[in-house]
Amino acid sequence: MAWRVCRASECAPFDLLFSCGREQANMAVKTFDFTGQVCPLPVINTIKQFKQLSAGDCLEIVTDDPLAMKSIPEEIACFGVKITVNKISAGWKILIEK
Repeated sequence: MAWRVCRASECAPFDLLFSCGREQANMAVKTFDFTGQVCPLPVINTIKQFKQLSAGDCLEIVTDDPLAMKSIPEEIACFGVKITVNKISAGWKILIEK
């Protein structure tokens, strides 16, 4: 699979692909599994958790809802953050770095 890197202003939100800065020593990664939840619940819960992050922290979301896979990056992109969307066997993993 080919990855492309772009800024939020340059790409369709659900195509944003970035690396979550896991190499930062003091960065916290919070993981939430929203498998089985349908939109708008994963979007609402993601925004709620995102607002609690500190700068440099990363939010990892797992969802199996195709609409959430598109809607979460669209809603979060307005914050100007780094977003990665990866296809996994259970659906999608969305990484958001604040």
